Amino acid sequence: MTTHPTPEQLSSPRGTPLTTLSCAVTAPGPEVDLVLEGTAHLIRNAAQLQQVADLFPAKYPWWRPIVKDGEFYDPGDATDHRHVYSVEPAQVFAFGKESGFIATRWRP
Repeated sequence: MTTHPTPEQLSSPRGTPLTTLSCAVTAPGPEVDLVLEGTAHLIRNAAQLQQVADLFPAKYPWWRPIVKDGEFYDPGDATDHRHVYSVEPAQVFAFGKESGFIATRWRP
């Protein structure tokens, strides 16, 4: 997950790094929406960030982030920088969009 350095998405009333994400799965197969609940961890390691950056063009061909100073930068705007987080899921909910699917919960 990427966000600006002062994200409201990661704010919590208790000051904890707990977060909830929702996304649609775009892999081949049945369409599924996911909700992940877990702990967000800021990634600052250049090698890990580069691995993530290398995946962006396949899904978002218009954005090829540059890794610099432990953040993502927009090649077209050096002032636009983003933090990158990994989320360690505590719970995952899946909601199938097709007929015959039901909601499912996973706990690691």
